[in-house]
Amino acid sequence: MSEIHGVCEPRFGPVREAFARNFDEGRELGASVAVYQRGRAVVDLWGGRAGRDAAWRQDTITLLASATKGLVATAAMVLVDRGLLDLGTPIAEYWPEFAAGGKGDIPLRWVLGHRSGVVTVDPPLTMLDLEGGTAVTEALAAAVPAWEPGRAHGYHCLTMGWLVGEVIRRVTGLSVQRFFAQEIAGPLGLDLHIGLPDTRERSLACLVPPTGEQLLQGRANPELAGLNRAICDPASLFHRSTFGSLSLAGDPSPPPACRRRRSRRAAVRATRRGWPACTPPSSARWTASACSARRAPTGPVPWRPAAWIWCCAATPRTGGASCSPAGRCGRATALPRPSATRVSRASSPTPTRITSWASRTCPTA
Repeated sequence: MSEIHGVCEPRFGPVREAFARNFDEGRELGASVAVYQRGRAVVDLWGGRAGRDAAWRQDTITLLASATKGLVATAAMVLVDRGLLDLGTPIAEYWPEFAAGGKGDIPLRWVLGHRSGVVTVDPPLTMLDLEGGTAVTEALAAAVPAWEPGRAHGYHCLTMGWLVGEVIRRVTGLSVQRFFAQEIAGPLGLDLHIGLPDTRERSLACLVPPTGEQLLQGRANPELAGLNRAICDPASLFHRSTFGSLSLAGDPSPPPACRRRRSRRAAVRATRRGWPACTPPSSARWTASACSARRAPTGPVPWRPAAWIWCCAATPRTGGASCSPAGRCGRATALPRPSATRVSRASSPTPTRITSWASRTCPTA
């Protein structure tokens, strides 16, 4: 039986049982889960390893993936609330260079709603481009939409955060990293970052790559056949908007001497490229504040009608450390009363199965 640390209210006992079972069945290397209900922590559990020589602790921090879009969108909505941004105003009015390639009429709401069509980058971005930032915004300013803006919907896997982040920078003079830290994470006291501060690097969980056998298992899964075909087809929009828009060339990292150093270096370099990182309690509190807020005379306050769950994991099956709401595709899952004691993955046949669903191999800043 795996050793699980932390607190869990008795009525959430099935959460603890499912969390422990994931370790016993080899589904987790290290993980944590937090549940807040009505503004109060009812579950805060952790266990396993954060690295070869490090146990997972309460303050272990892990990388975010697709849920980054929610952080950036929250930052943009703060500016909308203050009257500094307008969802219907063309982005080109804030960022004139963005008008190139037939994008002059694209409003901010179409990017936030994944309808702008700006989903691919050609030529592909290198790791050095991502670290520098300027090359990314220049490439996006020159990009041509993959469909007529506003007429279709398609997931902006790699571009949404960069697009919205540049608009935020043009309006405030601050990077989205600094704006989020100063205006959201700092006031709320959250251990939640877009780009990890040096002082928190020692608490960062290592990335663990999947084995060849695990990759083959994923390729052989009939439920993923369509996904696998699309992502391996260079002509498909799915491929062009994900792996086709990135190039591993230009990464100056020398070959490391050991796997432990490689996994640590990968996690640290990711945060320096702007990848967010968090702890589950902070993520759960941010979700509740961002998604369940109403205006009061003193400002936004949690509405708190539900339980908000965040899971972090470094799993051998998916090969990465990540943090996401307990639900598909980075969506926060609200559990209305009285079913808040039943925590489940969207498609799991077992109601109490807990897992992470962040896209662990895809940068989404």
